[in-house]
Amino acid sequence: MATAIDSFLHDQGFITRPQVLSLGWDDEAIRLLLRSKRLIWIGPGLYAAPEYQQLDDEAKHLVRCRAVATRFTGRAVFSHQTAVLLHDIALWGVDLDDVHVTRVDGGRARHHAHVAHHAGFLPADQITVVDGLEVVDAARSVWDLATTASLESAVVTADSALNRGITDRGALMSLAPELTDWRGSRRAKAALSLADGRAESPGESRLRLLMRLNGLPKPEPQHPIFDEDGVLIGVTDLALPAFRHVIEFDGLVKYGSAADLAKEKAREDAIRRQGWGVTRVIWTQLRPQQRGALVRELWRAVEESLQLYGHRVA
Repeated sequence: MATAIDSFLHDQGFITRPQVLSLGWDDEAIRLLLRSKRLIWIGPGLYAAPEYQQLDDEAKHLVRCRAVATRFTGRAVFSHQTAVLLHDIALWGVDLDDVHVTRVDGGRARHHAHVAHHAGFLPADQITVVDGLEVVDAARSVWDLATTASLESAVVTADSALNRGITDRGALMSLAPELTDWRGSRRAKAALSLADGRAESPGESRLRLLMRLNGLPKPEPQHPIFDEDGVLIGVTDLALPAFRHVIEFDGLVKYGSAADLAKEKAREDAIRRQGWGVTRVIWTQLRPQQRGALVRELWRAVEESLQLYGHRVA
C-alpha cells in the first residue's frame, strides 16, 4: 500500500485523504505516516511527500494549488497570485500562504484552510485552462494581482507578463473600464501605466520604479551601446542616454565562473571607453533601509557622467 501512496505522490505531487482511504488505509494510519514524516501535511486532508519541504515558496504554492483543485472543480477558478504563477508570470513581494480562487458558483468571499475565496464578476471569456486547471486568463490575473498587491509588486508582474508575451498592453488596458470601481483599481492603473515589457527581471523592474518614484531621469530599458565602428558592445539593463550613464542590475547569480566575471568586466570597460559612466546595483541596495543611499548614489553618478562625458542630448 505504501508503494501505491508513493505512486500518487510521484504522479500528482500530493495525495488527498479520500485517495489514501481508497487504498485501504485509515485515519490512524495517516497519523502514523505523518508522525514518521513519510507524509507532510499541506492542508486539511491534503498531503505531500517529504521532498515538498525542500521546494521554494512558489513551487510549494503550486503543489497546494493542484491539491486544492480536487475540491473545487466547477465551483471556483484559480485567480490572483495563484493564477499569475500558473501562467508562469513573475511575482515579487507577494504573500503565497493562501491559494487564491474566484468563485463562479455564487460562493461568498472568505478565507478558509489557507484558501482565499474571492467573490466577483468573472465573465466566461476571462477563464482559460492551464495544465488542466481552470484559471483566470493572464490579463485579468495581472489586474487582480495589481488591485491587491503593492505598486512595486504589481509593476514586477505586469512587466513580466508583457516581456514574456503572455498578454499585451491592449488586453490589459481593455479591462480598465470594467474594473474601474474595484478597490485598488487606482493603484492597478498606475502600475500598468508604469509597466514596460522590456524589463527582463524583477530586479530591473524594481530599480526602474525606484528611479521613477524618486525623481531621477526616466531610464531606457535594454539600451544598446555600440563602439566607434558600429559594433554592438552590449545591451544595458537601464540607460540614461542624455546623461551618458548606464545602470546594471546584478542578480543573485549573474556570473557562473571566473571567466564570466572577466568577460563582464571587459564589457564594462568597453562601455566606459565609449564615454559612458556605469553604476552596478545589487539586491540588498533595494531594501527599504538602503534605498535612500542608493538614490543619492545614483544622483551623484549621473551628475558625474554628465560632467565627464558631455551635455544633455536635445
